[in-house]
Amino acid sequence: MTLREVRAFLVVFVLLYAVDLICAQTKESDCWVNQDSDSNLHPCAFPFYFKGRRYSSCTNEDDPDGKSWCSTKTAPNGAHIGGRGFWGFCDPRLGTWEPNNEFGECGFEHATAAFIVNGKDAESNEFPFIAALGGFNAVGKKSFFCGATLINGWYVLTAAHCFSSRFKVNFTEVLLGEVDFSREDETSHAVQKFSPAQVIVHPKWNIEELLKGFDIALVRLNKKAILSIDDQSMSSLVPVCLPWGSREPSPPPVKVGTNLTVIGWGITEKSPLEQRTNIEQFGVAEPLLQKVEVGVISESSCEAEYGRINVDDTICALTPGDSGGPLLERGSTADSWHQVGIVSFGPRKCGKSPLPGVYSKVSQFIPWIRSQLQP
Repeated sequence: MTLREVRAFLVVFVLLYAVDLICAQTKESDCWVNQDSDSNLHPCAFPFYFKGRRYSSCTNEDDPDGKSWCSTKTAPNGAHIGGRGFWGFCDPRLGTWEPNNEFGECGFEHATAAFIVNGKDAESNEFPFIAALGGFNAVGKKSFFCGATLINGWYVLTAAHCFSSRFKVNFTEVLLGEVDFSREDETSHAVQKFSPAQVIVHPKWNIEELLKGFDIALVRLNKKAILSIDDQSMSSLVPVCLPWGSREPSPPPVKVGTNLTVIGWGITEKSPLEQRTNIEQFGVAEPLLQKVEVGVISESSCEAEYGRINVDDTICALTPGDSGGPLLERGSTADSWHQVGIVSFGPRKCGKSPLPGVYSKVSQFIPWIRSQLQP
């Protein structure tokens, strides 16, 4: 390698390191992008206005490929200055990245070793976005109290009630890539461990008013997760697909009768003794990740059981799932997994009660989620 090549390599390395270092910060003004007009690093001009809409984070508005971008220069009134290259694409390494299904950035699975789940074969990486929230309970035992889903390299999505006093757990850990808590032979890079840097609960959530909805929360990780798109040899993690493109105030509801999928490590049909043993040993009632199909029912059927609920922000299904875990949909095994709901409340034991499960409707909260993401 010549001296010139060495210098060129060092320049590229420093620039890439600078993007990682600067854009990992949480302040809006600290995010930098390669500006289209000169390919040099410039800070995002947050907040900026584009077509009358205010943006405090990256957006994919008007981009033909659905890629996220930000303005780098605005007029005195905060409006983006268009037509002169004062913008740049937001890096997928940032917390504001919105994975795009059309480009294979979310929801797909990595098929490797097989496990048995509810009598059916399930792949170990069938749900590469599932997360487990854990910590230590009052007696110092490890407990994984809620599920969650990875939505980009920095954030997981879960339920607000997971952070109520009900769980009596000191939240200290987020696990990604875990499938079977009883296995000790998983590859070292399969499971990634994080601590929570920030917990963001929806401001309208109230544990005393479950039926009003807003049971949604975000957790920012203390460091970026290594994703499959970063390095397939080191990770099989893939974010779940969210309806990022939804701009309608009232998206069409999931159709009644649709079969959706719920996953988690919660209470199953096993005996109470076996479940207590598992909780004592592994921190979960069922060490192997479970999946089950649930049928969507009408809001009126749900209200007949629980009384008046916030039907605009919720989905009702025949079987409840594990707290904070996802309600998932996909058209076929070749399609990507899309998260349509978050487990909110229902009867404690699946299949032991005629009461349905209630899920927070993700599409209704996309504007709130987007507003909370920081680079």
